[in-house]
Amino acid sequence: MTCDEAIRAIEAMLDGEIQSDERFELEAHLAGCEGCRREVEERRAFSDRLGRSLHEALGSATPKARPVVRPPTRVPWMRVAAVLLVGVLVGYVGTTSRLFQATPAEAREVANLLALKDGYESKERDLASNLKAAAGDLDRRVARAPEGAVRSVCAMRLANVANGLAATTPMVLPAESDQRTQYVLRMLSSQDWSERGQAVKALQKLSPDDVKHLKERAVLLNSANRDLVELMALSADPPSEHAIDLSVEDQNRIVRFIQFLDGRVRVERAGASPEAPEVYQAANVIEFRALHPVVATNLRLRGVDGDVMVGGVRQKNSAVAPRPSADLQVVVWGASDAMSGDAMKAMSYQALVTDLAHSGLKSEDAEKRAWQIVDRNPIVEWASRSAVRVDPAQVEIHFTIVRRWNPDRLQVERKLLQEQVALLEQRLAEGDRRLAYIRQAQAILVESAKR
Repeated sequence: MTCDEAIRAIEAMLDGEIQSDERFELEAHLAGCEGCRREVEERRAFSDRLGRSLHEALGSATPKARPVVRPPTRVPWMRVAAVLLVGVLVGYVGTTSRLFQATPAEAREVANLLALKDGYESKERDLASNLKAAAGDLDRRVARAPEGAVRSVCAMRLANVANGLAATTPMVLPAESDQRTQYVLRMLSSQDWSERGQAVKALQKLSPDDVKHLKERAVLLNSANRDLVELMALSADPPSEHAIDLSVEDQNRIVRFIQFLDGRVRVERAGASPEAPEVYQAANVIEFRALHPVVATNLRLRGVDGDVMVGGVRQKNSAVAPRPSADLQVVVWGASDAMSGDAMKAMSYQALVTDLAHSGLKSEDAEKRAWQIVDRNPIVEWASRSAVRVDPAQVEIHFTIVRRWNPDRLQVERKLLQEQVALLEQRLAEGDRRLAYIRQAQAILVESAKR
C-alpha cells in the first residue's frame, strides 16, 4: 500500500466505511510509515477538537430552565443554528489563520529540503566508501615505502582520514594504563576505519606514561600506525640531545647553531647582553631557511637535516631523524582547512627534500625535484566538489506527506532541515579535503620512488 492509498484508507476508517481486508493492509502500512501514523493522529485530534466544539455549542444552546415537551413536528432551530455557526467558524478560522493547512509554497519548500538532505546523505555515503578504499590503498603503499620523512607525512594523512571516519560514539578506555594502551593498539590495527578513527581520537586522551608504553609496543603495529605513535611520542617529549652543535662568527658576533636529534634547529646570536641572546628556531633546516631567510643567508646555511653547511663548514650526523611531529595537532586532530592544507603542503615539500637528499641528490637538486612533485600534485582547498542535485521524484514523494502538516510544524521542520543540510555540506567539504590529501600522498610516494 502506498502513502496516497493509505490516506484514502485513513479517511474511510475515520468515516467507519473501511473494509476488513483494506484495514489489515492499512495497519501493516502504518507499522512501517511514521508519516502516515502522524496523519492518523492529527486527523483524530482534529475530529476530537471539532466534536468538543460542537458539544459545547449544543450544550450552550440548551435552556437551563425545566425542559418543555414540544410536539415532535417542531424543529430545534437553536441547535441547528449552533451547529451551522460552529461549522462556519471552524472553517473560517482554519482557512484564514491557516491553522489546519499550510500553503503549497511552504510545503514545497520543506519537501525540497527533505529531498536535498536525501541527496547529501547519499553523497556522503559514497564519499565515505571512496575514502575507505583510497585509505586502504595508501595504507598498503606506506607499508612498502622505505622509512623516512615522506612515509611519516603519509602516516599523518592516513590518521587524518581515520579521524574523519571515526564512529560518533567516543571510545571508552579502560581504567588501567596497561589495559588502556593494549586496547588502543588493538583498535589502531583494526581493519574497520571507524574503529581505527576512534583509536586516533583516543590518542589525544592518553597520559605521557600511556604514550611511553604505547611507543614501547608500537613494534606490533603496521608501518603507518607505528610512525603515528612515534610521531606522537616525539611531539609529547622531544629529545633534548644535540646532534650538531657549533659556533661561527657572523658580523663580529658569535652565532651558535644547534640541531637536535629530532631535526629541530635553534640558532643563538649574541645580543645586547650575554644573558639575553637572540634566538631563532624551526622544526628543521628547510623550515628554518623559510622562516628566517636573513639569518640563514648570513650563516650561509645550506643542506638538509643531519647534513648541513654552516658558515662554509659541513656538519654531518646520521643520528638526526627528522620527523614531522611539529604539525601533528594541526594535520591530524583538526584545524581550519587553510591551515591544515598549508601545513600538509609544507611538510610534503620538506619531507621530499630530506629523503631525496639522503638518497644521494645534491641539496639544490633535491629542492628542485621536490617542488616539481608538489606542484604537479597540488593540495586544493575543496568545498564540496559538485553541487547536490535534488531528485524531482523524491520531492513529489515528500510533498504528498508534508502538504498535510500544519504551518507550525512546517516552520519547525524547515529550521531543523536547514541546520542538517548545512552540517552535511560541511562534512562533505571535509571529506573531499581528506580525499585530496590521500590522493596527493599516493602520487608523492610514486614520484619520490622514481628519484
